[in-house]
Amino acid sequence: MSTEFKSPITMAKKLIKENQLKSTPIDVDMLCRKENIQVRYINFGEIEDLVKKKISGAIQKSPDGRVTILVNEKDIETRARFTIAHELGHYYLHMDDCDAGKLITSFRMDQSPTETQANQFAAELLMPEELLKEEYRKMIIPVSDSLAKIFNVSKQAMKVRLDSLELMYV
Repeated sequence: MSTEFKSPITMAKKLIKENQLKSTPIDVDMLCRKENIQVRYINFGEIEDLVKKKISGAIQKSPDGRVTILVNEKDIETRARFTIAHELGHYYLHMDDCDAGKLITSFRMDQSPTETQANQFAAELLMPEELLKEEYRKMIIPVSDSLAKIFNVSKQAMKVRLDSLELMYV
């Protein structure tokens, strides 16, 4: 088991730099292909009914080492993109400590440390601070909805990101 702490923000910035991701929206599907991670869209309905929680996605490492990200097929594109980025966060931050065959499930509203880290990673990956501030400065009046479209993320994700960076918006 690895005990080394990996900063979600530092890890996302490293990935952005290594892959020269300099334009929006960030191509999370390319990152999955590069890492040979399969992305599958599935219906979590039965599991959600059983556990009484909404599921955005999950990531699993098979015994032979293959990694699969599962995305809730009912989610809209912007939500699915965040889920993929979130699961990539688990891949880069937590999979070293994950046994083969184990499934890391991302329940909505889960605020555990690993889920918080994966969310921080996803926010930095999809809305990199440098690119976001660059787009922000171009606007006479920064509008969160417009920025959300530029980065192909939900309005809510953009508002949370702008708040975390202490950037004013309408």
